[in-house]
Amino acid sequence: MVVVVLGAAVALLDIGYLAAFAVSRTPSLVGAAAIGVLAVMTGFGRAVASVLSDRLGRRATLRLAMAVGGVAQFGLLVAVHGRYSAAVIVFAGLAGAGTGAGYPLLVGMVREWFGEDAKLSNYGLVYTGKAIGGAAGLGLARLTWTTTGATVAFAVAGCLGLFGAALTARMSQPGRRATPLPRLRIDSLRRKDMPPAQQVLIQQAVADAEGYSMRLQ
Repeated sequence: MVVVVLGAAVALLDIGYLAAFAVSRTPSLVGAAAIGVLAVMTGFGRAVASVLSDRLGRRATLRLAMAVGGVAQFGLLVAVHGRYSAAVIVFAGLAGAGTGAGYPLLVGMVREWFGEDAKLSNYGLVYTGKAIGGAAGLGLARLTWTTTGATVAFAVAGCLGLFGAALTARMSQPGRRATPLPRLRIDSLRRKDMPPAQQVLIQQAVADAEGYSMRLQ
């Protein structure tokens, strides 16, 4: 839930700032482009995260997403002060990709770490953080109306994103071993007289088990 609070605060800051940025620009084409890129990259980030989570594990992918979202805030800080329109669009996209990937990963972790029992209450607790973080993010967006306030807001948001990445690194499934089980060698399951078809089935079963284990990490 704490990670959801941090992610939502960063995301709502970006949305609130870019909306005001689009209104204040004349013409507002750059601001509209920044909001559009943010929205597109949010969906793109979720798609990429689903692929990476099968290879790296959900926890490692979530840590990467939070780090990307946090670093993007410092990029927006530089772009805002320098009035670099292209940089605002680029870092808005990175921010959207990082913060957007966090929610589906966290939902998947809640389901797989805690099971289907009390699913509604578990999800309710996690998504409560979204409301808390959203309110905090809009408060930070209010600070961006002044130059000094924008510096503080984006610096705080960047630190929140990186702090969320650090917290994610310490997550662990309750009841799960602190150290991974030794890698199962397929050769140890084979016998010389075993038909090739059975060897293929054993290899597939081991691969499926390893893939599921990676998703839980």
